[in-house]
Amino acid sequence: MGWQYWIMGLVLAGVCGNHHGWPGAVANASLLTLQEKLLPAHQSAARPLQLVGRDQTGRLAVNRSSLQYIATNWHEPVYVVGVVGPFHSGKSFLANRLVDRMAGFTLGPTVQPTTEGIWTFSVPATDGQRLRVVVLDTEGLAAPGNSPDYDAALFAVTTLLSTHLVYNSVRIIDEAAMEYLEVLARRAQLFQFQTALRSQSQFSPAMLNFPSLTWVVQDFFQEQIDGESPDAWLRRLMDQQAALAPADLTADYIKDIEAVQQHLVELLRQKHTETPHEASATLSDEAPSGLSQLSRALLSIAAPRQHSAPSQALTPAQFVFLVDLLVTTVNNGGLGQLPSQWSMLVREQAVQAREQSLQASGLADVLARAFFRRMVEDLLAVQPPLAELLFEQQLHDAKAATIKGFERQMFDLDTRFAQDAIGTLKAELKLLTKQTTERYLAKTQAHVERILREAEDKFVASLGGLRQMMTEELDSYLQSSMDALQRQTAGQFAPYGSNGRAADVKRMTSRLLVGKAAGKLLAVMQQRCEVAQARNLRRIVASMQQATFAALIHAKKAIAEVGMVMWSQEELQVKQDAVLAEALAVFGRQTDGYHQHPAHDQEKTNLLAQLQTLAYQWRDDNEALVRRHIKSLEAEIQQEVHEVLVQVQLPISIQEENKLVAEQTRRAYRKFRKVALRFEGMPSYNQGLVALQTRLDELAKAFGEDNVRQLRERVEKPLQRARRRLRALVADYGLVLNLHGYARTYAREEIGQRLEADHCQRVIQAWMTGSGPENVGDMLRENDQGLLNLSLVVGIAGIFLFLLIRVLCRSSVAARPVRIKADVASKHPLVKEDWSEKEREKEREREKSEREKERAREERREREETKQREESQRMTAMSVLAVVAIALVAAVAARPARVATLDLSSQVQLSLNATTISDGDWVQLSWSGVPEAERASCWIGVFSPDNVDVSTIPAIPYPATAPWTATAALKYQVCSADPSFASTGAGSYNFRLLDMRETVAFWLFYNGTTNPVAVNKSDVISFTHPEAPRHGVLALTADPTEMRLTWNSKFPTPGFVNYTVNGAATAVSIPAKAYTYTTDDLCGEPGRTQGWREPGFFHTAVIKGLTPGTDKVSYIYGNDQYGWSETKTFTAAKSADPNAALRVLVAADVGATEPDHCSYHWIEPNATQTYQHMTDLASSADVVLHIGDISYATGYSAKWELFMAQAEPLGSVLPIMTALGNHEQDTPDRRSGTYYGSNDSGGECAQPTNARFPMPVPSHNQFSGWYSFDMGPVHFITINTELEVAPGSDQYDFITDDIAQMNRSETPWLIMMGHRPMYYVRDDVSAIDPHFQVLESLMYENKVDLFLVGHVHNALVTCPVYNGTCAKSMDEDLFQGTVHVCVGNGGMSLDKVPKTAPAWGDFMASDWGYATLDVANKTHLTMSLFEDSTNVELYSFSLKRNYPRAL
Repeated sequence: MGWQYWIMGLVLAGVCGNHHGWPGAVANASLLTLQEKLLPAHQSAARPLQLVGRDQTGRLAVNRSSLQYIATNWHEPVYVVGVVGPFHSGKSFLANRLVDRMAGFTLGPTVQPTTEGIWTFSVPATDGQRLRVVVLDTEGLAAPGNSPDYDAALFAVTTLLSTHLVYNSVRIIDEAAMEYLEVLARRAQLFQFQTALRSQSQFSPAMLNFPSLTWVVQDFFQEQIDGESPDAWLRRLMDQQAALAPADLTADYIKDIEAVQQHLVELLRQKHTETPHEASATLSDEAPSGLSQLSRALLSIAAPRQHSAPSQALTPAQFVFLVDLLVTTVNNGGLGQLPSQWSMLVREQAVQAREQSLQASGLADVLARAFFRRMVEDLLAVQPPLAELLFEQQLHDAKAATIKGFERQMFDLDTRFAQDAIGTLKAELKLLTKQTTERYLAKTQAHVERILREAEDKFVASLGGLRQMMTEELDSYLQSSMDALQRQTAGQFAPYGSNGRAADVKRMTSRLLVGKAAGKLLAVMQQRCEVAQARNLRRIVASMQQATFAALIHAKKAIAEVGMVMWSQEELQVKQDAVLAEALAVFGRQTDGYHQHPAHDQEKTNLLAQLQTLAYQWRDDNEALVRRHIKSLEAEIQQEVHEVLVQVQLPISIQEENKLVAEQTRRAYRKFRKVALRFEGMPSYNQGLVALQTRLDELAKAFGEDNVRQLRERVEKPLQRARRRLRALVADYGLVLNLHGYARTYAREEIGQRLEADHCQRVIQAWMTGSGPENVGDMLRENDQGLLNLSLVVGIAGIFLFLLIRVLCRSSVAARPVRIKADVASKHPLVKEDWSEKEREKEREREKSEREKERAREERREREETKQREESQRMTAMSVLAVVAIALVAAVAARPARVATLDLSSQVQLSLNATTISDGDWVQLSWSGVPEAERASCWIGVFSPDNVDVSTIPAIPYPATAPWTATAALKYQVCSADPSFASTGAGSYNFRLLDMRETVAFWLFYNGTTNPVAVNKSDVISFTHPEAPRHGVLALTADPTEMRLTWNSKFPTPGFVNYTVNGAATAVSIPAKAYTYTTDDLCGEPGRTQGWREPGFFHTAVIKGLTPGTDKVSYIYGNDQYGWSETKTFTAAKSADPNAALRVLVAADVGATEPDHCSYHWIEPNATQTYQHMTDLASSADVVLHIGDISYATGYSAKWELFMAQAEPLGSVLPIMTALGNHEQDTPDRRSGTYYGSNDSGGECAQPTNARFPMPVPSHNQFSGWYSFDMGPVHFITINTELEVAPGSDQYDFITDDIAQMNRSETPWLIMMGHRPMYYVRDDVSAIDPHFQVLESLMYENKVDLFLVGHVHNALVTCPVYNGTCAKSMDEDLFQGTVHVCVGNGGMSLDKVPKTAPAWGDFMASDWGYATLDVANKTHLTMSLFEDSTNVELYSFSLKRNYPRAL
């Protein structure tokens, strides 16, 4: 019974792994095999022989050369071990391993069969037996293209040739497999009988005994049931099979099952670089045990093949005969057929093969992908990432190894299925390769970015300790640093920038990554270089400024050391030149090495200007000393002259008076010149001289008036008596006498010019027109013609009268020679009655001659009078100048009012290139004719309107600034701004002029800005549209569906806003409310006086009914009469929404900047740049916060015009929400009610601010200044830091009520803002203002996230702080404390920061800039601070909060 022999030799080998599996960790082991029992190692090099092949017809064919070789070279009896099984089940590998051969039977790594027909390999035994062990390796059963008959023929020939048969299968033993083997065995038995019947005589039937069987199962993974062991499973399976067998076989079948030995052999995974025939002792520790058991089992039954009886072994010749016999028999049709069972088994085997293929390929596919992923992970785990070329090669090798291993796994499966599975795997590997490449790129990118960050950090670190250096030196250093870092990073980037070779790698973008990284690094380095250059420039400028400061300090010390000594003009100039040279030397030493830097010349020019100012001040101080000295000298001289004059006994004659006055005048002048001669040429000297002359004239006048008064007292009584007597004579005798003409003629001849003195004229007039019933003068003038015969009495009386007048007039004196006009009268001597006609003719001729002489004298007198009038005017002007000089001397202490004097003799000329311009146009002013002595103090002012008062005024206290003119200049520029002016006295300058609704004119001044003297005025400049509307700005109201618009115009004519929403075809028109303010609304100087100008009229209107956050509104404002503005567009404000995003622009302490570099009230050098940067961000922002100190006008209205022109581009598209600062509201006036009581607002008391920026204050009292509004996820509260904030105040109540009413679920973020800070740093001070610290507990309890402030002119960000301590723990809302942010660096001159930050200071900087607040949503916000000059981010921080808030 062949089946019995077959089953008795069964050995089951359960395999946990497979010999052609996946790479893994392996252990070397010494393998005990059949080869070690039978063969020496040196004989293992023999080669296998093909016994049976296939001819061209597909039938079996004997290899005659192999049979000839066996017959010739084999001499021992043979022990044949045949190995059969399905194709690619590992038969050849198993055959090799049984004899420990690594280069024996050919193995194939593909799905195509490798062994064809039957091959043999033999070795002689060495254990004392004379025996040759022969191993037969057969072509696999059920191979593609082979028929079942062909498989049955091979199985039958191999079985009947074998002493022991090893049946090799894969994975499982099931009923179909056992049936398939049974069919093969039964066909072999049938073939055995047929062969015996057909054999020749030399054939012995014993040669065809059925061999014993060992069934080896590789890759065994049969699932067990309920923990069933392999033995139990096999027994159960065979029991089921035995039940189908004949009854007489059952007992033997069970007996054979009990004799079965189960061997579990685990052939672990080999390295992926090895094929099965290359693996040498790469099995696990369990493998030797399984194979040794199999070898020992085969050895224990090893015996020669018996051909007739047990004692008769099969010889090589018989073996050759048997091979030829069996092949011949097969080819002659001796193989029996079992068609029904065979067909069924073939079908079942095909089904099993497909199932096995699916199962195997699924497992193999999983293993293949797992293997590839593990390989990929190993590649990606390398740090730093592999170079691109190496990664390409490794990835390619991994892919190839995976495919190769998968093909080995598939070599025992259906060819077509295996090929499909391999194709699918390749596609999957292609996808995995792409994904791996992407991961590699990501990792490479991360590595490149890490290199980039490290390089950037290294570069930044190298820049951190840079000393101050010249620009060229810095540029060279930066370039060398950049080159070195680029070379270093280029070496680090090099492995990731190759071209690649594999098809998958060619699509890699690592070169692009490296290129971008290198470009980014270059851009970062360039950006950092720009920052370093800007920082270096700031340092250079700062060092220049420090050098300027040191030079000024040195100059001031030098002046102080000289002391308050009076110097002449020449002496002072020498001293000033010496101090100037020393100061410049100090500046030169401290700026050594930077003389070629542009900032050096600029700062030197600044130093010279400040030294010039210092020189002016020194000159003014010296002038003040000289003035005081000369004034005291004047008083002393005046006192001396006065003492001399009061001692004179009056009355005295005119000669004596004139002589005395002239003598005292000469003596006074001699003393003045002797004492003050060294100051000659100085203004004080000239002014003192004029003042002395004026005082001497006043003394002479007073002296003359006293002399006249006493003379009048002496002359009046005799004149009265003479008048009475003359009247009596005239009444008695009826005489008519031309006494008036006669008296004048006589007086001229006898008394001369003295009669023309004032007192003589008054005496004569009083005598001739005296009061009484009869007027002598009138009576005498009635008979003014002809001659009268006088009686002796009358003649005697007349002679007596005129003698009396002569005596009196000779004794008279005049105060000063003031001439009078009178008619010429002929001398009328007393007429005798007997005068002849001839005598009368002579008298007429003499009178005619006298009249001609008189006429000539009269003409001469008129010329003299004209000359005296001119001299009098000159003296009057000199007197005025003297009065001014005296006033200036007195102004040193009392500072009386000064008047700017127009120099009418000046030759200065002013000219313009245009007299009609538009708003913001530039105008060129040219001037010439400035004398050299006035060039150092020359300046030009811009005034509007053109007819304002430019006279000099006394200085006004803080915050007013020079020039001290009655109306403040809009701005001014020194004449030396033109470099050629100093040498030529002529120059030009370009001014930008804003339309401030009035005409404009330029004035040129001498004598600096503290005591200016107006010289000449330019032509008037007018604007094309002074009445046009302008300066429109937006503001929020308490309702998010509204938006307020406010603008300015010249007239109160009603204005309108015309707007459309979202591009609607029809515009909506709404009226605006007009208002203004006057000086009565302001609180003090200079706002009410010098700084005042008409503000025009303001118009405000509210656009309503908007959809928050979405509506786009386009608008214009104005009216048809005076014109309309340009079209502007804004987006409706966002309403409260916790999920909305919000961007806020933040600035404080900004002011305004003149683009033409003129000087003006309180210069803010960087204001325009701050507003320009914010304007550039307007399209991405929602609102602007300007937290106090808005324009720095402080009483100067023109400064508001400059600021509004600067703010309009931003404010017309974004709402600007303001807070009142000290320079808007503070004033000592009680009406403002401010806490501090200073005059920081210059008398404005917030009126101009509220007119231009009306805010949604709840009390409708703009002066309170506190309000709140919602926008997006933020609730904003604006406080007024200039008013009281302590508990119990109105403002504190507002804050608490507002917080209590807010909805934290709609606006989870709470941000407060106010002008003055609670925490601040300035210079070396780090402090907390106790005035505002009263709010800190309220802010902490209500979880105020941010407090935005200004006032201190720098940038500061604190940690989350409470009570001066940084919070270290967070509550359930992640709240630690309020972060205080100061943005007082908007444009005003900067405050320095301490060298060491306070414990609560996270960031501080003394750079101009602004900030952005980005609220992402209800849980995240970020605030960034930017620097103006480069617009680079200086610092940023983020806050995170939970939502909803646990309040």
